[in-house]
Amino acid sequence: TGFGFGTDTGPRISLGAVFRRINESGHSILADTRVSRVYRTIGLQYRVPIGNLVSDSLVYKAGADFEDIADEGNTNLYTLGVSQNVGWGPLQRRLYAEFRYEDYSLGEDEEVTQNLIPGITLSQLRSDNVLFPRRGYSWSADLRGAAGVISDTRFLRARLDGRYVHPLGERGRLLLRTRLGATTVQDFEKLPASERFFAGGDQSVRGYGYQKLGPEDDSGDIIGGRYLAVGSLELDYLAFGNFGAAIFVDTGNADNDFLPSLSTGAGAGLRWRSPVGMLRLDVAHPFSNSDDDLRIHISIGPDL
Repeated sequence: TGFGFGTDTGPRISLGAVFRRINESGHSILADTRVSRVYRTIGLQYRVPIGNLVSDSLVYKAGADFEDIADEGNTNLYTLGVSQNVGWGPLQRRLYAEFRYEDYSLGEDEEVTQNLIPGITLSQLRSDNVLFPRRGYSWSADLRGAAGVISDTRFLRARLDGRYVHPLGERGRLLLRTRLGATTVQDFEKLPASERFFAGGDQSVRGYGYQKLGPEDDSGDIIGGRYLAVGSLELDYLAFGNFGAAIFVDTGNADNDFLPSLSTGAGAGLRWRSPVGMLRLDVAHPFSNSDDDLRIHISIGPDL
């Protein structure tokens, strides 16, 4: 059971159960559900250990995700999939194939799509402390697409996420974060909402609302884009035990042009090194078009 709060999601709760060893081969089942103001999800995973029994597995999954997107958009996504998750030298590699049936509404568009999507994800995490790193980095690169086989459109989508932490003295840190994405697609109107890029929010460009940055249709509704570029620079300092402060600047946007027109926000915040990761209370000012002069952002969790 888990509880949380973030200004992107509002209050959230998660419930789950793991059946750790359902046979002599070590197969396991995970069933879980998560509910917040903007998303509701329920899923079931069947895990088969292979190779290295600690890190390697085959995973069969089924799930349903219901999410509110951008202004008045929403998507209902139903997924069946299988993945192979293995250590690959110093990296973690995930090969997967998913069949996705998605019913979504964005602006004036309402579509129902189905796509068979194979993909690969490579990731790596190096940290001196999982909950409060002072030196470390993490990155994840994902490439996926649909080729028209049991699919309503052809697309190829790449996304890169990176984070870096460096110590500054005994109690300070430099934190860098980036997220880049690009998509080539045969028919953008048939690109599912879950495959489009949006920016803005606690983990994106602070100073702007959740998924409030991106291309708009003729009615002014945000409908997501083909490209994404987001970057962040932050300095934090624990002045009194586990309590401290931070200053930051974020910039980025989602767009249908290869080089997005960047929107920038900057601000300051309070920090508490809690038992479950850093608690962040930020106040950010947007420097581009926005309905807000200041925006509060609350989030909690590990930095990498």
